[in-house]
Amino acid sequence: MLKCRLPRGMVVELRHGTISIVGRVVWSGDGRCGIRTRCQVDQECLLGRRRKTRSNIEKPAAPAAHRTLTPVRIDAIADLSKRIAWFADWLIVAFAGIALAVMTAHLAMTTFEDALSRASAGLENGAHNR
Repeated sequence: MLKCRLPRGMVVELRHGTISIVGRVVWSGDGRCGIRTRCQVDQECLLGRRRKTRSNIEKPAAPAAHRTLTPVRIDAIADLSKRIAWFADWLIVAFAGIALAVMTAHLAMTTFEDALSRASAGLENGAHNR
């Protein structure tokens, strides 16, 4: 029995042993709900009335385009996502460091140019005063 009402359109995954059923909620109420799945549900196997044979185990439950993500694949995707986020973070830090270095170099250069122009102006004024 459901403890809460599921919103219509919510995607749910039901697991029982090695069986995984993914569907979208079409109705919910009185502690029950109905889901629409992309593939047909094998009720006999779900209820344990039929022994799993080698041919049943080797056949995919759905075509590759409709198969659900396995936990291993989800972990691999999550790991890849974390690595990309880590790389993006360091890329931002590197660009910020480069920008800071360019601004510091520009400030030092303008300060040095200002000091040289003052010294040059002072030398020119001193030469004219003699």
